[in-house]
Amino acid sequence: MTHVLFCIGLILTLTISLTGQTSSAVVEVSGVVLNTSEEVIPGASVTLRRNDVSKPLTVTTSDARGSFRFSRVASGSYEIEIQKNAFKPAVIQLTIGAHAPVPLRVVLSVADLREEVAVEDRSGHVNTDPSENLDVIKLDRDALNNLPVLGNDLFGALANLLTQVRPDRAARQSWLTDLKRQVKFRPT
Repeated sequence: MTHVLFCIGLILTLTISLTGQTSSAVVEVSGVVLNTSEEVIPGASVTLRRNDVSKPLTVTTSDARGSFRFSRVASGSYEIEIQKNAFKPAVIQLTIGAHAPVPLRVVLSVADLREEVAVEDRSGHVNTDPSENLDVIKLDRDALNNLPVLGNDLFGALANLLTQVRPDRAARQSWLTDLKRQVKFRPT
């Protein structure tokens, strides 16, 4: 009688332990990546991550038709992250059971446009050497004394000189007007 009770207990224990196990179904997870205009997005990075961090990442790329596929995915809770340059990333929570889920349809919206302007402090890099400034005409005392002045018209002589340096008439005229305002001409 003891043997019979022992056998019945053993059978009940095995039955309970076998029915208490979860099924370890292996399924395929697939889908397509689209933009908001329903056009496929090839080359998107699709990452399948099991929610318990002990499992490694599985990464694939959407093909020319925007399709992606993960084969042999065990049952459990997963997160799927889809990324593509110029689009906002999408994250989908997915629970896999005994049967394969319907193919996913992921729509990525266009990312926000951001512009950055970097301004550097270059105050220590100011160069006061006139030869380094492209808008400076440097005339020393000898050059001024040797200018051919026609009828004591210093400004006319400078205008002739500027014709060689600044061929643009408007720029030359503006420069001469500024010069006349700044210089007090005293004939000698």
